[in-house]
Amino acid sequence: MKAQIVTPEKVLFDGDAKMVVCRTTDGDVAFLDDHEPFLGMLRAGEIRIINDTQEFAFECTRGFVEVDGTHVRVISDDALAK
Repeated sequence: MKAQIVTPEKVLFDGDAKMVVCRTTDGDVAFLDDHEPFLGMLRAGEIRIINDTQEFAFECTRGFVEVDGTHVRVISDDALAK
């Protein structure tokens, strides 16, 4: 699946992912390929993107996560690569 992490200033990540883990207002959620559609509010915390060979970590404030089965989009007020 494709994953994106976007802030108002820039795109921090845009690439392939096997799994995306982030913290929502309802708790930590992991998204895999073909996940059912999801729209949630983010809480401050870590976002992890895992693909076949690497793991990327980002620290974000608040925002939204949108999943449509083939894409995970994280839109955050502010986020930094760890």
